[in-house]
Amino acid sequence: MTPRHRAERAALAVLATLVVVIGGGAIVMVRAAAPAMTWTASPVNVVAGGSTPAFSWPKDQAAVAIPGFTLTASPGFERPEPIASVTKMMTALVVEQYLPLTGGGSGPTWTVTTHDVAQWQKVVAEGGSNLSVDVGERLSERQLLEGLLIHSANNFAFLLVDLCGVSSSTFVAQMNATARSFGLIATTYVDPTGFPAGNVSTPSDQLIVAEHLLADPQLASIVEMTSAALPNGAPDTTYTPMLGRYGIDGVKTGYSSAAGGCDVVAVHRRIGGVTVQFLAVVLGARAGGEFPSLDKAAREALALIDHAVASVVLTTIPAGTVIGALHAGGSSVPVALGTALAVPMVPGTTLPVHYFPVVDGGFVATRSSVGSGGVTIGNQTVLVPALATTAIAPRSTLDRVG
Repeated sequence: MTPRHRAERAALAVLATLVVVIGGGAIVMVRAAAPAMTWTASPVNVVAGGSTPAFSWPKDQAAVAIPGFTLTASPGFERPEPIASVTKMMTALVVEQYLPLTGGGSGPTWTVTTHDVAQWQKVVAEGGSNLSVDVGERLSERQLLEGLLIHSANNFAFLLVDLCGVSSSTFVAQMNATARSFGLIATTYVDPTGFPAGNVSTPSDQLIVAEHLLADPQLASIVEMTSAALPNGAPDTTYTPMLGRYGIDGVKTGYSSAAGGCDVVAVHRRIGGVTVQFLAVVLGARAGGEFPSLDKAAREALALIDHAVASVVLTTIPAGTVIGALHAGGSSVPVALGTALAVPMVPGTTLPVHYFPVVDGGFVATRSSVGSGGVTIGNQTVLVPALATTAIAPRSTLDRVG
């Protein structure tokens, strides 16, 4: 121990115990007490009045969700069916596991080979969605993800697997392992493109995949794009109907003769000052060809979301609602909301109101601020001041102990 450390320890010992000589030679030891102000939180569950909304379901398989309220609805039994290029949501998530993008970074770069050009030509011959590539062209991970999610290029899915440095079978195994980790029980992937009919799922399962994709800031920023620039000028434009209109900011479409039109739609709406996310999935829409089928799926999904938006009500949690308590010197005082808290909710759902304390251990006056109270909806927290209902003070910092 250095001389400095010995001096610091000695000083702390003096502060911890003071020896005081009083009349008659009696000795009293006065020991410094630790700060005595503590707090407890007592979350209050608020239930929105009314019943959970009843949706008018299309004939095609569908499901709708409001993730911030942990609400998912579907008409009942869902059968696994082909999902076409909706598969590519999981492809992108697995790429992010191998090669996570950060900030505005572009990730590693792939140089196009003659094999890649031949693979692109094979995709074209099969009638799959694609983007042209040239030998020697350099494509970053971000550009490949943009081509995958915006223009749904099958050949870009294969390039991304190569960029990850694993075999196709290993990559697909990781897609299925990730599906299991998400709790998806009706989803199977057989390739990273969705072109084979063996890629099957249900609307409710794909809602969960979409939630995970939108929780990734890099992927979320891509799926709201209507186009992107590629080095060779290939037209990387979206297949998603109405993207950028009616509040639609994603997510992914798919079409094949086996799958019909498939659409995963995300919409954000401002309600009561809070941005609320709504999701809907429609699978198996058919209306006489690719683009009419995609349009049908998109309109059915948007109708479900509009119904979900209309079901949201503003619920007021009154000022004075007790959400916690302060404790000091053997006494306790309630902590309550200082003002009313208005939050959007879906009838029949529950939100907990939490106490977020800011307490420094000193004297607290009646109705003084001791933090905040609020609710969390998705990734947002709505707060109002939390007040002590009466005054409270900690014990003296010096206690007589002898």
